[in-house]
Amino acid sequence: MKKLILIIFCLIISPNLFSQSYTVNFVKSMKVNVVEDSTNTDEEIEYLNFVKQINKNLENINYKLLLNENESIFKVEKAMKIDENDRQIKLATRLGGGRGEYYTNFISKKILQKADGFGQLFLISSNLKDFKWKITKEKKIINGKQTYKAILMNENVENKTYAWFCPDIPSTTGPLGYGNLPGLILELHLKNGFAFYANRIVISSDVIEITPPAKGNKVTREEFEKIEEEAMNNIKKG
Repeated sequence: MKKLILIIFCLIISPNLFSQSYTVNFVKSMKVNVVEDSTNTDEEIEYLNFVKQINKNLENINYKLLLNENESIFKVEKAMKIDENDRQIKLATRLGGGRGEYYTNFISKKILQKADGFGQLFLISSNLKDFKWKITKEKKIINGKQTYKAILMNENVENKTYAWFCPDIPSTTGPLGYGNLPGLILELHLKNGFAFYANRIVISSDVIEITPPAKGNKVTREEFEKIEEEAMNNIKKG
């Protein structure tokens, strides 16, 4: 832990470390919560087949994080030769998060998510500092980079969201706008069973120009959640 604190301190006092831009590719997968064997019930078999189909479709979907000194943007980047009208591809993209764009400004500490829902386009604002983590002593190598595990603490659930972040890349961001850690998130495991994995990191000395999303109905995260709740209640009422 002392070594980690030293690394973090060095990053804070060394602003010239971040003189590069990054392009990080991510893939997504759904975790299987049922062991496949001869004793599986019909419901378990159906679930396993569903997960297999989702993960098969996710093989054709890539996500990209563009990152410079002051901002980042995370968005889906479908592979070539994918039918845009394929319902299974659309379902795989939407499940577990990842639809739309997630823009983060490191100066203002603001996150802006562009998402479509209920026949409207929204710009959902939230704060980077809302993410509160517990950094553990666990570490592992991802894409040749030393990473450390952090557990999201502002979730009152048994299966918490956790991330593996890299202090060598001094940026407080990651997939889906998750961040507020002393390093770039290279692996993100969500409480809903989905996970994002960095599989390629490209470093550039040129500054990547990032344009924040601008079109959409501007709402806060809390306002959007109320809109979602009202829409679901209306659907249930029929």
